[in-house]
Amino acid sequence: MKIKNKISPYPILFKYNDDFINSSFSSDINAINKPNHLDLKINFTLNDDTILNLIKDNKAVYLVHAECPITSFRKLTISKDNFIELTLPSTKLRGKLEICTFVVANCEIKKYSNHNFHEDYYGLEFDLDKGNILAIGNGK
Repeated sequence: MKIKNKISPYPILFKYNDDFINSSFSSDINAINKPNHLDLKINFTLNDDTILNLIKDNKAVYLVHAECPITSFRKLTISKDNFIELTLPSTKLRGKLEICTFVVANCEIKKYSNHNFHEDYYGLEFDLDKGNILAIGNGK
């Protein structure tokens, strides 16, 4: 799954747009190849109090999407913690593995607003559905 910089109906924290100021979201992804599996260790760094509070209140979660385009293997893993470890079987992987990281809404969020929105969004509120993306991290 390749992330493209597209226009969204609400602001998304992403390093390739200017929807937010004074905020950031990144992921440190380490892959360790073992004889029968691949171990992934992902650390998230989120610098945005509003989104961090949504995670604390279980209204948002960190999400990792791992996909092998050749075998069509896909795995989603979510967590409230800023660290995810997962193991992927080597039999399901061939060639390239794409890893994307996000923060997504864990439930419906009414009147979402953030003091770090770009000035174009000041005073605006957005109703989000479960699964809507709040932040996009780096991938590997």
